[in-house]
Amino acid sequence: MAEIDLFKYQKKLQKEKLIKMLSEDKKTKTYLIAAGLETTGAIVSNNDCMQAFFLILAITDLRNTLRYISSETKKVTPEEVEEITTLIRHSSTYKECIREYNTFIKETAKFIRSIGFASAKDIVAYLQVLLDNGYFSEDMNHSYQKYQYEKEYVTELCGAKVSTGKCVCRHMSGLFADILSTLGYTAANIQVITTTKNPTSIATNKKRISDHALVGVVENGERFMYDPTCGHFATRATSIQTNIPEALLISEYAIPNKRIYAILDPTSKVLNPKREKQMILFNLAKIATITCEEVEFIKNKAEIIFRGNEQQQYNFFNEQKERISKISKLYSEISPHSDKPIKKWLIRK
Repeated sequence: MAEIDLFKYQKKLQKEKLIKMLSEDKKTKTYLIAAGLETTGAIVSNNDCMQAFFLILAITDLRNTLRYISSETKKVTPEEVEEITTLIRHSSTYKECIREYNTFIKETAKFIRSIGFASAKDIVAYLQVLLDNGYFSEDMNHSYQKYQYEKEYVTELCGAKVSTGKCVCRHMSGLFADILSTLGYTAANIQVITTTKNPTSIATNKKRISDHALVGVVENGERFMYDPTCGHFATRATSIQTNIPEALLISEYAIPNKRIYAILDPTSKVLNPKREKQMILFNLAKIATITCEEVEFIKNKAEIIFRGNEQQQYNFFNEQKERISKISKLYSEISPHSDKPIKKWLIRK
C-alpha cells in the first residue's frame, strides 16, 4: 500500500510559506522590483524565488536573514496543523489505529462493568491501580516519560499513547476520560495550570499557560477532578472571580510533602475535540467536596479489589495484549516520539 511521507509534506508547506513570505514582505518586494523579478505583486516561479532569496542575502545581513527565514518557516501555524491533522485522519493507518483503540476502550469498559463499582470515584481509583501495574501497556511496564522530539497532532488518540508504556499527563487523563465516557459518565481530559504557590496570584495573571492535564468527571450532578499522573483526587475546590468574565476553578490536592493547586481556565480548550460537549457540562456542574479521609478509603478499596481479581485482570490483559501491541505500533507511526531527532514519519494512505 502507498505511503505518505509527512516530513516531505511538512517541508512542502514550509516552502510554500517561504515563497509567500518573500513575495508579501515590503522590504523583499523592494529588492524584487530592483532585480526586475516582481511586477505583479507575486513571485512568478520557484526559480525566481530562489534568485530573489540570494539577492536578499547579498544585500542584507546574511546571519540575520538566515535566522529570520529559518525561524519563520519552521514555525508551525494553525493552518499547517489543520492540514497535517486532516491528512493523518484520512490515512488507513489512523483509521486502523482509532478502530483498534475504540475497541480496546469498549472491552475495558465491559471488564470494568463485570467487576461492579458503586461510583465513578471508585472506578478512577481502580483504573489508577491497573495503570500503575502496566495493564494498559504492551509490556506491562508503565512510566512517566517526556520525549525531546515528538509529532502529536491527533489529540483524540491521546489515550492510545499509554499502550507504549511511556507517556505523560495528557495521555493518562485521555485514557481515563475515554473509558469513563464509554461507561456513560461525562468526562474529559482537561488542561489546567498547576502551582505550589498562592493560586490566586497565578489565576489573575492574564499570561497564564496550561502546563498539566487532569480528567474531569461529572457524577450525580457534581464535578470532580482526578490526576492520574500522581494518582490523587482534588480534595477541595473553590470558584473565584477574576479579571476575565468567567470564574476560575481552583482545585487543591496534597501529595507527599507537597500541596498542589490546579487552576481550571475556562478559556482553554479541552484536549480532545470530541469532548467539548463534556467540557461544557463539566463547567456547569456543581463542585463536589471530597475529604482526605474519603480519598484514602477509596484508594484502599481499589487496592483490595485489585488484589481480589488478579486472575480476571490477567485474563483480560492476555485477551487484549495483541490489540494493545497493535495500538502501540500504529500510534507510534502516526505520532513518532524519540529523544533523538525523528528521521522517518511515514503513514499508509
